[in-house]
Amino acid sequence: MKIRKAILLSFIACAGLAGLTGISAQSRMTREEYILMYKDIAIEQMHRTGIPASITLAQACLESDNGNSPLATEANNHFGIKCHGWTRDSIHIDDDELQECFRKYDDAAESFQDHSDFLKYRKRYARLFDLDPYDYAGWARGLKAAGYATLPTYAEKLIKIIEENYLFLFDRLTPITPGLDSILIQIPAAPDSSYSHECKEERKEQQ
Repeated sequence: MKIRKAILLSFIACAGLAGLTGISAQSRMTREEYILMYKDIAIEQMHRTGIPASITLAQACLESDNGNSPLATEANNHFGIKCHGWTRDSIHIDDDELQECFRKYDDAAESFQDHSDFLKYRKRYARLFDLDPYDYAGWARGLKAAGYATLPTYAEKLIKIIEENYLFLFDRLTPITPGLDSILIQIPAAPDSSYSHECKEERKEQQ
């Protein structure tokens, strides 16, 4: 129990979630607020499809500017998924090209589910599901290699978001996480964050 409490306190302090009881009245959502709002959806999708919650949250943070992008606020599109044969409501926004077509959703939860299905059922992402479920660094690099984004540093940005906010801890939670207090119960007694350390050491060796 002492180990679990230490992990919980470290997680809260490092992720910056301590003291958050709700979303602030500020017009722009902070990253901490965004993570707290959507963590349960990411965990649910992880157990439904096998995509690490840390990856889902990091992509959502990056792609939606923590929920503040026009795509997120006007179309509930938190992952920048373009139409690709989409026959429902859409929105056109300048991206790599002028006025590109992006999917529009009824709510954020639908966007998270569609993102999970988008990765799960497309062949070019199939190899990702053979990775260790805790290997968030491998997932980040695999997404970039499979062509999810054109940004050269996309994988590194995802890894940085995960490590700075300790999102890898969410990869070990059950789908039933009604609030932050439940993390104390759900976190394993001795979680292995070796991927975080190995990733850092690997990048040091490459520099």
